Amino acid sequence: MLPRMIRIGPFDLDVPVGRGGMGEVWRGTHRASLAPVAIKVLHRHLGHSERHLGRLHTEVRAMARLDHPGIAYVVDVGDVPASAEAESNGQITAGSAFIAMEYASGGSLSSRCGKLDWPAQRALLIGLLNALAHAHARGVIHRDLKPGNVLLARPRDLRPGWKICDFGLSRAAEAGTDATRHETVGTPHFMAPEQVDREFGPHGPWTDLYSFGCLAWAIATGRPPFGELRGADAAWAHLTRTVPRLEPACPVPTGLEPWLRRLLARHPDARFAVAADALAELRELPERDPLTPEDETARGHPLERAVRARPSDYVPTSWQTRTPTFPPALRGAGLGLIGLRVPHMVGRMEERDRLWELLLSLRSGSQVVFLYGQEGSGRSRLAAWLGQRAHEVGAASCATVQVIAGEPR
Repeated sequence: MLPRMIRIGPFDLDVPVGRGGMGEVWRGTHRASLAPVAIKVLHRHLGHSERHLGRLHTEVRAMARLDHPGIAYVVDVGDVPASAEAESNGQITAGSAFIAMEYASGGSLSSRCGKLDWPAQRALLIGLLNALAHAHARGVIHRDLKPGNVLLARPRDLRPGWKICDFGLSRAAEAGTDATRHETVGTPHFMAPEQVDREFGPHGPWTDLYSFGCLAWAIATGRPPFGELRGADAAWAHLTRTVPRLEPACPVPTGLEPWLRRLLARHPDARFAVAADALAELRELPERDPLTPEDETARGHPLERAVRARPSDYVPTSWQTRTPTFPPALRGAGLGLIGLRVPHMVGRMEERDRLWELLLSLRSGSQVVFLYGQEGSGRSRLAAWLGQRAHEVGAASCATVQVIAGEPR
């Protein structure tokens, strides 16, 4: 029998609500505001493991960089105090690391796969792709997208809606190095070919897009493309077998299957380049009643229309396309995240509008834009903002070049 109250920092733990390979997830409450939170605590035998502490810190660093309504919001991070071990009768180990995040009381997507109608599927996929675009633009790839890592927050929770969570396997998207190529990470049914065999290349946003295709397939049919297989057989099927014919559990547009097959292309170069590209073509599919094959033939297939369209045709005319949804301030929480949060850019509206106009004007040819200002005036911040926002909406691919001044040789 657990005591009625277990205190960890500004939170009170209630009961365990989930258990994974790394730790337990507890339902809790922020003491001052009574806001619900979820608190992940490393297992007793892993509480001091450098490897698993590294995984938890990876998750914290990744999620602290992100602020999107479709991504679970990190509230705090820290270590379990000795008092909590006593209050939990030893179920929680003093010194174990914990991460507190917004609570999603609606459970995971796993139980809803194959049970949503097309309008609900489309809305869900659009929201998740928007969240992925946000993460990828900030250099974070997930590498373990699956229904169990998509949670539903209900109206009484901090921010209602579907949330991508569990970034414990994430890596920086720009880190296409040997370190990422030699790791085998992910869940077999949702792994991209390059996660199974490093010969397919490094991990990147394209890796998440393949896994997203498996996720979208499961949403439509009730199981991932090779759901009849288990373990290593399921993983290797992504390398050796052809994706089966789509058999959706409810009527869907005929354009959905070719869209999914592009996500599930074996070679990364054949997939969508960025989440924004996949999102643009998903939006071309009808929102309500699926069209008959004859209707879609008359309209022209969405993928065929996309070939004729210029990438810039999908770019919004204004960079102000999303209003951030800040969770309520939780007094006394967040001290463990100091130095990890990325401050929101405020102001500089005229400069940002002008930079966006210049970006939209680059439909052909090339142009060089210099940002002038005194040291500390925010030139680098503006350039970084433009790169992130352009990547997020699919307007441009960005590269960072560091010039180090030195003595001429």
